Amino acid sequence: MLRGLYPSNLVDGGIVASDCAAEVVAVGSAVTTFAVGDRVSPQMDIGNLTGVIEPTGHLGLGGEVDGVLREYAVFQDKVLVRIPAHMSWDEVTPPPSPPVRLTMTLTAKRQPPWPAPA
Repeated sequence: MLRGLYPSNLVDGGIVASDCAAEVVAVGSAVTTFAVGDRVSPQMDIGNLTGVIEPTGHLGLGGEVDGVLREYAVFQDKVLVRIPAHMSWDEVTPPPSPPVRLTMTLTAKRQPPWPAPA
């Protein structure tokens, strides 16, 4: 990010980080899929939820939109996934992002700056 090698746009002065596991502390009146106390994780690219990129294009957390390195965040319910009840907080990791890596590798002019998984 500091060297200009991050493979997506960044919000100037924005909030970084895209991976998190969290607990719902409030919901809007139209939300029916989640309730206070549910454990959730947001999708990394909220502009590409179905495999078809939205008209807004890629909207990567911590890149084109503010990320998750904060105490509270507001998300539309469609960008959240439920964390399985049988997993402890210690076991929880955000959803894997190999499809994002593959898409970036196939469409980018250069390889992502992070190493490939072993």
